[in-house]
Amino acid sequence: MEGFYSFALLAYWLVLFAGSLAIAIYDLKYLLIPDEILLPLIGLSLLRLPISGQWQVVPVGLLSAAFLWLLWKVTRGRGMGEGDIRLGLLMGLVLGWPQIIVAYFTAFLTGALTGVILILVRGKTLKTKIAFGPFLLFGMLVAKLWGWPIWQWYWGKLL
Repeated sequence: MEGFYSFALLAYWLVLFAGSLAIAIYDLKYLLIPDEILLPLIGLSLLRLPISGQWQVVPVGLLSAAFLWLLWKVTRGRGMGEGDIRLGLLMGLVLGWPQIIVAYFTAFLTGALTGVILILVRGKTLKTKIAFGPFLLFGMLVAKLWGWPIWQWYWGKLL
């Protein structure tokens, strides 16, 4: 049984990575997150829960989606799209607490830095649309790989 679980877990992470990469490329090109890729990834992440027993990620996913929905509402859809909301659900299901905070910090920081660079170097304006999905997915990757050490380092510095 251990061998099957290890193989299934590897398959899960490979599919999640490949799907995330496809979403990032598509969003960069079309400023749109395709539900045809995102929804199966959400379903796959939900299917993993009975095996992993990590049910605590469900409220994190819902709160993550609610956070992005609130941003979408406040900006009247100009700050981000509805696909980002569903992507937030996936991020919460994959990461849980507190890695979701590291992911958002990374996403907003890298997105803002990229925006500033585009304004300074390429002559873009604050009204120029850029895809936010790739930044969210980059944040998810950073948080999955190094989220816990980053979280501990940050709170260790504060306390």
